[in-house]
Amino acid sequence: MPSFPDGLRAPDLLFAGVSQDGWLTGKARARLWRLNGSDRLHLVGDVPDFSPKISAGVMKIKVDGTVILERPEASGSFDLVLPIPAATGTRSIELEMTGADHLPPPDGRLVSVQLRSIALEGPDEDQDRDESSE
Repeated sequence: MPSFPDGLRAPDLLFAGVSQDGWLTGKARARLWRLNGSDRLHLVGDVPDFSPKISAGVMKIKVDGTVILERPEASGSFDLVLPIPAATGTRSIELEMTGADHLPPPDGRLVSVQLRSIALEGPDEDQDRDESSE
């Protein structure tokens, strides 16, 4: 899903626990599929800096039930490319954040992290990059 909210309208996408503008609270789940298989998960987003409750939390990411990342929810932008076991077919992605707080007024929603994009990547993209750099 290259961006929010447009990516939420992709056909065959299953996503729960994220608002249309990318905000997550405690848990979010997605089922993503990539034609030529996948061996990396790419996440781009922001951890807000307005709350120590959020920055004291932990970000845990699972793919197909296996924890692939557990780290502090340090405030600032992130662009994570995470290796995952290579597989074809649909992948189950779980994002769990332990730190959350309310957005400043007038919004007031309970949030933790704002995702900008989430996508599966695969070895064929490495080949495409190598060919374009020649």
